[in-house]
Parts: sequence; C-alpha cells; structure tokens
Amino acid sequence: MTTNWIGWMLSIFVLLLLLLAGYIMKNSVGLLITGTRAEGTIVGMDATSRLSSETGKEPLKLALVPIVE
Repeated sequence: MTTNWIGWMLSIFVLLLLLLAGYIMKNSVGLLITGTRAEGTIVGMDATSRLSSETGKEPLKLALVPIVE
C-alpha cells in the first residue's frame, strides 16, 4: 500500500515539474514561432569577459548593430 502511494506522489511531482518547464519555455518557443527577422549592418564585435572561475574558455563575441529609427 505504501509503495502505491509513493508512486502516485512521484508521478504528480514529475508532472508538476514538466508543467513548470513548459511554462518557463513558453516565451522562448513563442518567439521562435512568431518572431520576425530584422535586418541590420554589423559595425563591430565586442568581447565580453567571463567569470574568473572559468579558466581556459574564450570570451564570448557580441555583434554590435546600431539602432536606426
């Protein structure tokens, strides 16, 4: 009897985690589906610094695109 109760509780917990993950990912997936592309000209690249604890990794590269109104 105890095993059946624990199984149900674990099933409900996993279901709640899946629903929470879906809720968190909702905006990202919606942007991929309904987002529009913008055109621009890259005017430069900027390197960001990572945390000092991550040694041996190259810096991240960011594209610099001016805002044109």
